[in-house]
Amino acid sequence: MGAEYEDEPPLDPVLENVRRKLVRRMAWSLGIMMIGLMAVLGAIVYKISTPQQASDILSAEEGLVIDIPDGADVVSSSLDEDFLLITIRLADGGYQLLSVDRKTGETRSQLELQ
Repeated sequence: MGAEYEDEPPLDPVLENVRRKLVRRMAWSLGIMMIGLMAVLGAIVYKISTPQQASDILSAEEGLVIDIPDGADVVSSSLDEDFLLITIRLADGGYQLLSVDRKTGETRSQLELQ
């Protein structure tokens, strides 16, 4: 491999300066890319290793008890970004709507329909 390059004349000084600049810029570029890659991998490891807090009552392991009147049945439920809407059929035949906060489990409002 070295024999074929021994016969070549040395590079012109201008071209040698261009080659050195190119090598220097490639080294800088490679260094910046490695720093960026290490930052991305560090962020991924941090995100994976950080324990996630249960921020929703539907994903909480301990569950949540919502009080409904005696003899009432849950007819339907609907999810929104912040609220859970529960439709309840009361024992007397009327309906009640409960709006529950998904973050805290607190009943925000009740609406009775006769």
